[in-house]
Amino acid sequence: MRSLVGWLLSRSGRRGRGCPHCGARAPLTWENFRKNLKPERLHAAHFTCDACGAVIDHSHKVAMVAAGQWVAHNPAGDHPGFHLWRAYVPQRDWASIAVEYAQVMGWTSASLSQEGEAKLAEQVDAQTEQTFWNDVLGLPYEQASKGPDWEKLRDRAEKPDEEAGRPLSRGIVPAQGVILAAGVDILAETICVR
Repeated sequence: MRSLVGWLLSRSGRRGRGCPHCGARAPLTWENFRKNLKPERLHAAHFTCDACGAVIDHSHKVAMVAAGQWVAHNPAGDHPGFHLWRAYVPQRDWASIAVEYAQVMGWTSASLSQEGEAKLAEQVDAQTEQTFWNDVLGLPYEQASKGPDWEKLRDRAEKPDEEAGRPLSRGIVPAQGVILAAGVDILAETICVR
């Protein structure tokens, strides 16, 4: 979380590239890449130019990255910060990113021997969606979580203790209570605890 806060306070530099068709400058973004992914054509993974709509395939990558420039997306930031993700890495092609994403999302399946299944089971932790977001995309991952139902929590606190048959009195801590929390306001001459 600290690195995300640092990034948000930075000048947020992204590597801008020129479209090989029209010259428009824009960074290679996951959103652009993902909208062009098709499960049946992962080998043809590509970006599209936001300005002219032309397809930017992997064969354009070397020249585009070499000619790219860092562009600050938060010029008022208080320190330099840079974001690169695997799409810029010379050793990886864009199809490999698409295949890895498809595996994480369950788009692909393979029949394996028992030995192959055991090896795959060892790698499952490394192929989670969070790992993909952090390691491949270089982005923070927010897990979709509903969280506890606030009404049920409220009802548990306000309803009578079922075993004792009576409500808990204010200021009485139940026997199973292990954490007490209080808000304290320190004033010049007094301390108020709530």
